[in-house]
Amino acid sequence: MSNTNQSRRILRCTQTLRTLITIGGIAVFMAFSSTASAAVIVHTVAAPMASVGASCENNSPSGCNGNEFIPITGIPKFDASLGTLDSISFGLTGGTLQIDASIDEITTTGTPNSAIFSFDFLTGLLMPSPTYGQVLSASNGDNVMVECYGEESFPCSDYYSDYFTPYHFTTFTSSQDGDWIDFADFIGVGDISVIELGVITQSAAFSDLINMDTVEAWLDIGFYDSEDLATVTVEYDFTPVPVPAAAWLFGSTLVLLGWMRRRAG
Repeated sequence: MSNTNQSRRILRCTQTLRTLITIGGIAVFMAFSSTASAAVIVHTVAAPMASVGASCENNSPSGCNGNEFIPITGIPKFDASLGTLDSISFGLTGGTLQIDASIDEITTTGTPNSAIFSFDFLTGLLMPSPTYGQVLSASNGDNVMVECYGEESFPCSDYYSDYFTPYHFTTFTSSQDGDWIDFADFIGVGDISVIELGVITQSAAFSDLINMDTVEAWLDIGFYDSEDLATVTVEYDFTPVPVPAAAWLFGSTLVLLGWMRRRAG
């Protein structure tokens, strides 16, 4: 009988030792493998409707060089408790841009006349810090023109309207703090407040003015279609906070104690 009890005790000790070795091995493995791999959080919002309007005369065409910057809201900042922020990627896609422009003779010379008003524009995301005016995902509209031809009996006047589908890039990434953005603007509580959607007109100019005294042009460029607005994406790439090795060992100890208690019962 004593040999049987002794055999049982030896068997129990052997099983306990095996279990202890197994659980300990798992704990050690988890502790060493707890070095966190990269993780990603992606936020996407629809950009608000934005437009820019300007008017100018042939003697001061620079007045048509206008900018409109609309803040992008609804994108949360990165929660620093999740880990270390490694890089931020930005994207701007879609959106139908409407372009309206006109040219009108202000004073008539009473003779046949003509004029051309041309301008360039771009749309994109703007990053105000550390260098304000950093344009990302820029899409250009080059050499848009509106022309007018007038006779003796009526002034020169014409109107132009069109739709433009911007092509935007989606791979702008800052992988170094202070590269062209300040990471501090993107970490914390609340929403990001430094990203803007820019509609920027450039190089407004009059040309081929024939028998023209004063001519005025105005233009309006903007996203108006609520069903086809541009989409802004911000992606946070980060290294999560690793689970400490002590946590794995503590959890393994609890499992072992529970198993031993169950065996004893």
